Amino acid sequence: GSGSAVDHTDIELELRDLRAELLVGSYGVNALETVTAVVETGAVLVYVRDAGSGNRAAYALTVELTPSP
Repeated sequence: GSGSAVDHTDIELELRDLRAELLVGSYGVNALETVTAVVETGAVLVYVRDAGSGNRAAYALTVELTPSP
């Protein structure tokens, strides 16, 4: 879909720490949501959320890791 509320494909993407504290989020209404963050070694949580319009979006999640020098 377009990523808009009109066609019920609007989702939100969030990166959170293990305490579920928000590190960074993307809340646009485009077909592509992207978040970028520098994080410490360990685990993080990725939340893909319905933007609140009864959405039914299918999505693919792609993760790119870049080790620090």
